[in-house]
Amino acid sequence: MKVNINKTPLRKENLPKRYKRSNGITIDGYNKRIDLHQEDGFRDVIMPDYDNETHRLGALMIVNDTVTYELVEIPPKTTEQLKQEAIANGVTVSNFHFATKTELNDFITQKNELEKLGLTEMGWTNAEDEWVTLQFSEVLAIFIQAMQGFQVIYMM
Repeated sequence: MKVNINKTPLRKENLPKRYKRSNGITIDGYNKRIDLHQEDGFRDVIMPDYDNETHRLGALMIVNDTVTYELVEIPPKTTEQLKQEAIANGVTVSNFHFATKTELNDFITQKNELEKLGLTEMGWTNAEDEWVTLQFSEVLAIFIQAMQGFQVIYMM
């Protein structure tokens, strides 16, 4: 599949077997004439590198004489969306704070730094002024969030 940058809107298409060039000459077997494709505006689509959890492919676009896809950012899921996914997956939801993947990654970074210091657990005071200590392995799944006192479920 190729995209002809001389046509709008940009769209992927098979090369035609018969093609009328801009000089008016019609060529049979055009799809096999790779020597003419670039000159006539046909380009391969270059697939951009992207994380499909944070972006999706948008419209085709021309960048520096090549064709690629626009990357559209996927908005983060709302707490309500995370809650509905958890319920759909059989989690009983009551007084939970749903953390994002970014929050989980931040926590894992902190955990790794503490482990470098030889620590294996975390402790803090929750909203009810109770001291809470958990092993990192426990904290990864569910832990008491310090400021709010809510259990946290990490959706992965």
